Amino acid sequence: MKDVTTVITVCDRLEYLRDQINTIENQTVESDIFIHWNNSEDYNLKYPAFVYKNTEKHFSLYTRFYNSLNIRTPYIFIPDDDILPGEEYLERCIKFSKQQDDKVLIGVLGMKFAPGERVYNVKERIGLAHNIFPKNPVKVDMVGQGYFMHSDVLKHYATQKPLHPYGEDIHLAYTMYTNGIPIYVLDIDKNDKKTYPDLTLGQRGNDEHSQWKHSRHRGLRDFLVNLFTEQGWEFGTKRTLI
Repeated sequence: MKDVTTVITVCDRLEYLRDQINTIENQTVESDIFIHWNNSEDYNLKYPAFVYKNTEKHFSLYTRFYNSLNIRTPYIFIPDDDILPGEEYLERCIKFSKQQDDKVLIGVLGMKFAPGERVYNVKERIGLAHNIFPKNPVKVDMVGQGYFMHSDVLKHYATQKPLHPYGEDIHLAYTMYTNGIPIYVLDIDKNDKKTYPDLTLGQRGNDEHSQWKHSRHRGLRDFLVNLFTEQGWEFGTKRTLI
């Protein structure tokens, strides 16, 4: 059995798939590849796949996590479709996770909120999409664009029902908080692309399919952050709920 499975979600941007598969196959650790299709068409590839058909396609962003509960490898990597990791990224994620006794969530892009914040008002962003190269692993309030964790950590995701088609990353961060699981972005060597979580530096997913360009995107995220803070989610503190 391999150590890690990469779950790739395909919805609107099929043209990204081949490059993403290639970067996963070129990792220094061997990864199973599982494709989570959210299409009505059938594709004949050598990779196993869920074919997920629904009327609200954005729930696929949640179901890629729920369906991954069935994966048998110790570690799971769930990248957005526009993420191309450097060849050492998964190896580094495994190493850091083991250092944290496999009780950690690692993300491609990190976000910190101000203490007492109640809406999606990000105080600080950490990651290549904002030309930030942290020299050490950074603890954050939530992460996006790609998610690496031990399979035992993923199980916490299923403890709460989705509240909205959008906001799967907010949902994930809140469930980590309530279970005392810290969230990190790894350090990145600017001069070594092998360490990059995304070789495109966040520039690839900038088309009409990008969620952040939808008119309702910000308001819905404000709603979800406020909802979860009402249930006890806090920022800028060392408090955890176990």
